[in-house]
Amino acid sequence: MIESKQQLDKANSALFEKYGAFFAVSREQFERQAKPGVEYTQLVAGLIVPSEHAETLATETQANIDEYHKGDLARNGKKKIIWRELANYECQINMSALDAIEALEAYGITESEVYEQWPAYMQYCRDNDLF
Repeated sequence: MIESKQQLDKANSALFEKYGAFFAVSREQFERQAKPGVEYTQLVAGLIVPSEHAETLATETQANIDEYHKGDLARNGKKKIIWRELANYECQINMSALDAIEALEAYGITESEVYEQWPAYMQYCRDNDLF
């Protein structure tokens, strides 16, 4: 089971190595790492992978992420995760939970579940001068 972000990063890095994937955000970076004669596909955030492995890498990476989310939910519960993401996106500052809601979709946490926590979270922020 993937229990931490570090374990998730390690598991995904192992997949990148297994499938010959690398990160490149410039042509120069790509050319330094690309192997001659290999056709590449860009997935996300500059992640480049040999085209023949693109679908497999995407599927296996998503499986790792899903496993991490399941474990995170089991360890921390929805409320703690919602509050963590509200804080992470500093929702009390911009007075909007939309960024957190978007991030929490990957956990299967709904907009209504976030807004159930919103009043208590905002009161906590007021009480602790987190503005």
